[in-house]
Amino acid sequence: FAITGAQGVGKTTLARAIFETCRARTSVTCELLKGIGQRVKDAGHPLGSDATTATIYAFAAEHLRRERKCTAELIIQDRCLLDLLAYVRVLDVLDQAALEMLQEVALTSLASIDVIFYVPICDALRDAATGTETPAFRGRIDTAIPMIANDLGISIVPIEGPPAEQATRAFSLLACAAPELSLGPSLGLPN
Repeated sequence: FAITGAQGVGKTTLARAIFETCRARTSVTCELLKGIGQRVKDAGHPLGSDATTATIYAFAAEHLRRERKCTAELIIQDRCLLDLLAYVRVLDVLDQAALEMLQEVALTSLASIDVIFYVPICDALRDAATGTETPAFRGRIDTAIPMIANDLGISIVPIEGPPAEQATRAFSLLACAAPELSLGPSLGLPN
């Protein structure tokens, strides 16, 4: 499964909480795919509102690379190509042919994901900036994600509330979506 949302909403915190619980309480192999932004930044590409066409392509390549190399039974993606499509829409940096190609790449990638959790910006974080994004830019990304999911026919599950509540809700939904993980009984959640 994957977690999507604007920068700074708690995607990584949620991904780590789910990963640690799955690893501790199941017998399936788990892998957390994280750090994609840092790898693109380390390659010399600007991030956030300063992202360029090269940044977009670097993110797409990194998404595909990490998916191709992962062999675990349960894969938890901190970010997915839905995030990237939101940045493309907000930044408006690709021509129509490149946008169509990226959408097809995203649809192919997203088809292999059973559940996409969407962490919207909560009221407490609405006016917060990050190192590379203003609150207004973050808000535009936050708005674009569900719009793009709807446009592409991709189902996303909003996960709101404080981090502990987010993790509990995500665990419940994950246990329902993947009963072979046997998360339900070990967490005291319904099967």
